[in-house]
Amino acid sequence: MTLDEFITTITDTILADPEVKAVGASFHLGIPPVDDSGKPLLPCITLDGVYCLDDKIGSWRANINLWSDDLSFEFIKLSKRFLAILDSTLIIETNGFIHRPSPERGNNRSIYPVRFYINS
Repeated sequence: MTLDEFITTITDTILADPEVKAVGASFHLGIPPVDDSGKPLLPCITLDGVYCLDDKIGSWRANINLWSDDLSFEFIKLSKRFLAILDSTLIIETNGFIHRPSPERGNNRSIYPVRFYINS
């Protein structure tokens, strides 16, 4: 599997979930996209911090981020559901998530450090 195939596979898997689909999250590389005023377009899912640990066995690490402007406990429920989606795949290893609320910016973020194996 190449990096592009990994991104396509994980995007399709995440966005196929009815609960994620219901919130209307889109998938992006890097930071969340912004509108003309500079406000982030939320909810969204981003992939960042991609780096190769060992090019001989194709071990990679990255962060998958779930972003939302929902500051309620419903976001925590969605974050746990999102973790279950990631854990159900055969191509990702994850150890939970880090919740990073940012009320001063009006958004919530859950960070999922992941490990995966691909051919470069």
